[in-house]
Amino acid sequence: MKSYSKLEKLVRNGDLSITYIDAPPRTVSTALFRSLSQVYDGAIFEPLKISGENAENTFKDILQAAEEAGVYEQNKQKSVKVLVKVIASNISPEEFKGVIKLSDNYIAVVRDPQLQCDSLINKAANNIDKRQPNLQFAANKVETHLGSVIKAEKVIAMEHFRRTGWEKLKQHFDIAQQVLGKKCMVVDGFILRANPEKSMINILDKLGIKHTENTIRQLVSDWSKESGDKIIQIGDRTVKNSEFLKAVAATTGYIPPLDQTKTIGDFPEKYQDHIKEIALPIYVDMLKSGNRIGAQNIDELKGLFNTEIGGIKLIDMNPVSAYALVTALNNRTCSSTDKKQTLDLYRKTYPAYVESFDVIAKLPESRSI
Repeated sequence: MKSYSKLEKLVRNGDLSITYIDAPPRTVSTALFRSLSQVYDGAIFEPLKISGENAENTFKDILQAAEEAGVYEQNKQKSVKVLVKVIASNISPEEFKGVIKLSDNYIAVVRDPQLQCDSLINKAANNIDKRQPNLQFAANKVETHLGSVIKAEKVIAMEHFRRTGWEKLKQHFDIAQQVLGKKCMVVDGFILRANPEKSMINILDKLGIKHTENTIRQLVSDWSKESGDKIIQIGDRTVKNSEFLKAVAATTGYIPPLDQTKTIGDFPEKYQDHIKEIALPIYVDMLKSGNRIGAQNIDELKGLFNTEIGGIKLIDMNPVSAYALVTALNNRTCSSTDKKQTLDLYRKTYPAYVESFDVIAKLPESRSI
C-alpha cells in the first residue's frame, strides 16, 4: 500500500502526528471530532472501511488530509497534526493494528449502551420511516426493513449486533493500550455533553495541546465555519455521506443531554441480551481502564450528576451512567464505604434500573471481562 508506506515514513521522521478517534455509532464521537478538528492542522471524518482493496483508499484519504495541511512543506516549524475518526465496527482487529502503529494518540468514545442502542435503533428507523411511537416499534421497523432489502449475511450481522460496535471497540482499545499505553484515553459521551468545558480541558491536557479560555470557548460552543468546511472537502464521498458531512460541518457546539435513559426492559428481548451480556460489561470495563477523562473522585461525580439541565438533574436523566462511573472509581479516590453508600442510594432511588445495576455489580473489579 503506497499511501500507508508514505504515512509510515512521515510519522517515523516526526513530520506527521495522527490522533485517532474510535467509537461505536451514536456515542457523541462525531461532536468530539467536530470540536477537536479546530485545533488540528488536518481532519478526516470516517474514511472508507479499511478492508482489502478499500484500505489503500482509506490511507490515501488520510495522506491527502496531511498533504493539504502542509506536511511536505519545507519551512514548517513542527509536525503536522491530523485527526482521524472512524466507526469501530468498520475495522477488524488485524487491520486496526496497522492503523494504530501510525497514531500518536488514541481516543475511545463510549456512552451508556442503553442510550446508545436506543439512539441507534431510532436513527435507523428514522431513515426508514419518521413515525416510530416507541422503541419496540422502531426495532421491529429496522429488522423488517433489513430483512426485505439487505442480503442475508447483512441481516445476520445485524442479528449479532456487530453494528453496535462494542466488541470491536474493546478489541481495538486493548490493542491500542499495548501500543500506546498512557496515550490512550476513554471519553464518555454523556459526560462530554453534560460538562463540555471541563471535558475539553482534560482532553487537550492529555493530548499535550496548549489552550486558553478562548480556545475552550471555541471548542465548546463556537465551532468555526472554516473548520467545518474543511471536513467536507476531503476524500471521495458518496452523495449520502456528503449530505451527512454537510450536517456535521454545520453544527456549532455541543448539545446538552436531554434524553432519558431507557430501562433494559424497554428493549426487545434480544436487544436486552446484547446490552446485558456485551455492551454494558464492555462499557463499564473501559471506564475502569484508568484512562478515563473526567471526574476521578466520588464528590466530583455526585456534584456533576446533581447538576440540572432543563430543570432535570443528570442523575434522574441517566442513573445507569452514574452507577457505572461510581463503580469504576478505584480505592485511591473513593473509599469502599462511600462507594457502597452511594450505590445503595441509587438502587433505592431508581428501582426501575436495578436490572442494569445488577449487571454492573456482578462484573469483576479488574478490567478483564
